[in-house]
Amino acid sequence: MCPGERFLLSKSEAIHWAAPIVEACAAFAFTNIDDLVLLFAWNAQRLSFRRILCGQIVGIGALVGVSLLGSLGITRLPSSWVRLLGIVPLMLGLSKLQSRWRYGDAAVPAAGSADSALSIAALTVAGGGDNVAAYVPLFSANPGAIGIDLVVFTLMTVIWCGGARTLAQQRMMRRLLDRAGPWLTPVVFVVLGIGILTGSQ
Repeated sequence: MCPGERFLLSKSEAIHWAAPIVEACAAFAFTNIDDLVLLFAWNAQRLSFRRILCGQIVGIGALVGVSLLGSLGITRLPSSWVRLLGIVPLMLGLSKLQSRWRYGDAAVPAAGSADSALSIAALTVAGGGDNVAAYVPLFSANPGAIGIDLVVFTLMTVIWCGGARTLAQQRMMRRLLDRAGPWLTPVVFVVLGIGILTGSQ
């Protein structure tokens, strides 16, 4: 094998490995753009980065698990069931709006589990209909690259959460979140819930 052929072989191998990585990055980015709004809302509540990250990892992990089952033809959730998930963010948002309306700018009673990592995971799953719709064909088209997809999704989740946290800590963004934060989270939850229930998500 001459040096030129060796170079071409390594180039083709690089393309072979790069293609699924690029596809996984694109799939994650396009299906989680709307998730940035939720991340800003949680950062506005001054939730710890660890709690947000754990909730996101669990939620996206659940979506990936459902997508894997779907790619194997084991299960397929009816669209009507997926829309019913909108009840979760809708009820949380209405509850927060009621508390904000009752107590105004005064200290609102702690939401408890409503702001837990499990709640963050539930909201991530509730808004993840487009994730499943994109991940099932991705996994089905190239089963051999599923391991790469899982690694990329995990890294992208960390980058997504870290990027949102960094932006939320910028001076202008922080001032905006300080002013709108108390109302941002419940409004985002209500809009998300209505969007899922009406099938616009």
